[in-house]
Amino acid sequence: QVRLQYKNFNKTVITKKGDKKKSQARNTLTDERIKLLNSIGFVWDPNNAFWWEQFESLRAYKAEHGHCSVPQRYKHNPKLGNWVSNQRKLCQEYITAVSLMDGMGTNKEPLKIADKGVPSFNQERINALRDIGFFWLP
Repeated sequence: QVRLQYKNFNKTVITKKGDKKKSQARNTLTDERIKLLNSIGFVWDPNNAFWWEQFESLRAYKAEHGHCSVPQRYKHNPKLGNWVSNQRKLCQEYITAVSLMDGMGTNKEPLKIADKGVPSFNQERINALRDIGFFWLP
């Protein structure tokens, strides 16, 4: 997989801060180039890819240990221990934000969840974790 960050502003790759105007025409991606990048497994959203990689690591951990309670300082995979701890925190913040939105008379998923510190946590991720038996409390 190719890991590069891509910002989708009119299909323009932002290479350096401040260089957008100078390089915009030069770095515009055509549909053909987008297809080529997709064909080699280009990762358009590295944060999402990282989340799912860690999820698969958690699934493997559960297969080996029979549970999803990864210690925060897990020697064999420190990133996984931190990630699991962070998921518990993000889920609590997400549920709080959703509850606040419901209290304001809307049933929509909060659009400004980033303001609450949970920019990429959503119901799909909660469901995936729940489906493998993830415990929300340590």
